[in-house]
Amino acid sequence: DGIGTDARFAAGYRETESRAAAVETLASVAAQLQPQFAAPLDRLHKLWQDLVLYAEHTYTSWGGYSRPHSEQSVRQIETKRFYVTDARQQAYWISQESMSRLLDRIGVEPPALVVFNSLGHARDALVEVDLDSGTELVEAASGKPVVAEAVRMGEGYRRVRFLAEHVPALGYRVYRLKESTAGPPTAELTQNPKMPNTIENDFYRVTVDAGRGGVTSIFDKQLHREIVDAQSPYLLNQYLYVSGGDGTRLVYMRDHLPNAELRIHPAGGGVATVRTAPWGQTIGYTLSGLNAREIAVEIRLYNTEKKIEFANRVLKEPVNQKEAVYFAFPFAAPDPQFTYEGQAGTVNPARDALAGANREWFTVGRWARVNGGGLSAAVIPIDGPLATFGDINRGRWQEKFEPLSATIFAYALNNYWHTNFPRVQSGEFTFRYVLTSGAELSPAALSRLGREVLTPLETGQLIATDKVGARGSLPASEAAFLSVGGDGFEIETLKPAEDGRGYVLRLLETSGRAHTVRIGSGLFEVERVWETNAVEDDQREIRIGKDGVGVALPASGIVTLRMSLRLAAP
Repeated sequence: DGIGTDARFAAGYRETESRAAAVETLASVAAQLQPQFAAPLDRLHKLWQDLVLYAEHTYTSWGGYSRPHSEQSVRQIETKRFYVTDARQQAYWISQESMSRLLDRIGVEPPALVVFNSLGHARDALVEVDLDSGTELVEAASGKPVVAEAVRMGEGYRRVRFLAEHVPALGYRVYRLKESTAGPPTAELTQNPKMPNTIENDFYRVTVDAGRGGVTSIFDKQLHREIVDAQSPYLLNQYLYVSGGDGTRLVYMRDHLPNAELRIHPAGGGVATVRTAPWGQTIGYTLSGLNAREIAVEIRLYNTEKKIEFANRVLKEPVNQKEAVYFAFPFAAPDPQFTYEGQAGTVNPARDALAGANREWFTVGRWARVNGGGLSAAVIPIDGPLATFGDINRGRWQEKFEPLSATIFAYALNNYWHTNFPRVQSGEFTFRYVLTSGAELSPAALSRLGREVLTPLETGQLIATDKVGARGSLPASEAAFLSVGGDGFEIETLKPAEDGRGYVLRLLETSGRAHTVRIGSGLFEVERVWETNAVEDDQREIRIGKDGVGVALPASGIVTLRMSLRLAAP
């Protein structure tokens, strides 16, 4: 759980790790569109190298905790955090350069906004962009104005948020920018006097107790049942500050030491405010708690998607003593069975852990799920990968996984390490989570939702001075560059081949069963395909049929392909 000792930069790392694959895909598309400009392999290598060096577990030498203000500790932590800052800049500039090349090839007159979807399936996603005052968005495909809400105003511009709908898989969607005298709407206050603490859509009814600092009820309308455990001592998405643990087995893992006597301090004291946006509803409140002078909570409910988003922005005071922060998600799931996404598959801690494995906390990929009593509920942690199941981390080091409840605890931060990790965390933090539920949530469906949540659309604006002379020939409204048909898979990346021979497409099977997917042409035609090993050595050529390329995926396996592509004739 050392990653939780540097929560702010760990969140930046997690965000950039997801974006790295997206910009790698975008850079590959851009290089194929304009082959006279080489793909930025050196910068992509630097981006991934930065991420690997931050994720490596050693933050400092042995004195990082005991000597936090020593020059050695300060410099080592600065270096560690630099890798995140540098990776974010690399990702930003690769994206901007690649979007510029894509915009050059689209046959649209400026000004326009283009959004790019790096995932292997079409999707909707919220987008935030800056627009000049007096400008509105119009769908290039339909000519319909886009309803966007104003997030904030600036001198001569405004920040707006809108829902980009049906963005093609491995493709783009275009919005024209037109002059308008009407400004975008702001989110409206829509308090219901009969239910002032409730928001709902076709999927959920969500009720909060802002005074106590959390969600008291989530009624799943499709399942016709309550999914929050009413018997839990915690509310859902409740901020829990945990003190204590110095000199105990929680920290030092020695049998002669006492068990930790931890004290859990919930935050509270808020008043709920409900707002309506073009894409859904929000309910927000502001709390305070021990060593956290402000905790701003926003809960989002979408009109057309079965998910609930939680955004918690925490202003935290510095603390030298042992501490941890959690957000609780107690579910009404009797006889709970927990699973979570590991590095390339699904893990059941009650069944899959080796003898002697840690069962106090778990490192979650994109989702953690609990099943029980006909309910399947999942939490997608956006900013931090740590979670505990059934109880908080108490340092008991159990030999068997026997959860005490059906609660998923998002393990937001801690300072339990006493050697080579940061000791004190303070300032502003953001911890975001997405919740969904059903009768049976499959790993494949959760893997897909997790990628959507963690991978934003890339954006680029085309202005009048960006193009001179001929416009590009790509469709002016929307298009997909490739198609990959089938379910139970995800595209891990589309990247330039290391030896310069074509592009590498890496697929992950997510359903746990062997099956075949089919790769078809879009704006790019597939000329030849080879299956390779992980280091891109060709193993065999795959025949291309009339309906594309059939690729056999082993259960929970990874398949790497080398492809020779060409731009289809207009």
